[in-house]
Amino acid sequence: MAELDRSKQADVSAFMFMRVNGQSIRPFVSTDASPGMGTQKMSDLTYFNSAGSQDMLKAVAAQIAHMLMVYINTYYTQQRESAFEDKTVPQIVRVFADVLVDPGKTVHDLASTVDKVFRYKNEGSAAVPVAAMTADQPLSAAVKKRLERIGIN
Repeated sequence: MAELDRSKQADVSAFMFMRVNGQSIRPFVSTDASPGMGTQKMSDLTYFNSAGSQDMLKAVAAQIAHMLMVYINTYYTQQRESAFEDKTVPQIVRVFADVLVDPGKTVHDLASTVDKVFRYKNEGSAAVPVAAMTADQPLSAAVKKRLERIGIN
């Protein structure tokens, strides 16, 4: 199964969204102690209720998809290409929700879908701390500690 890639903004976006919204506590990539979030299936995320009806799952997935779209639109506005702008909110929500309702899809699959919708321009600068790490720039001890705590080191 595919791991998330620190140099891909879509991967970092999906990871941070899932983390901030309490969907997963897995680290960014697999470690000896824990598998990475990229390999985590949709059915293992907090929102996914396999005991509920398919209609309920679709409704929750649509809410999560909308929140993901708003999250990306808020935090990554300056880093996207403009091609996504010809898509409507319902179209984007539908594309994300289709992944979110599929129990066999992974967070990596969701990140790949995010990347197809929001074509990121600068793949090497997914987030400021992550970009600094990939560019071998020094990070403060506080930033390093925060990144280690969420599995990015």
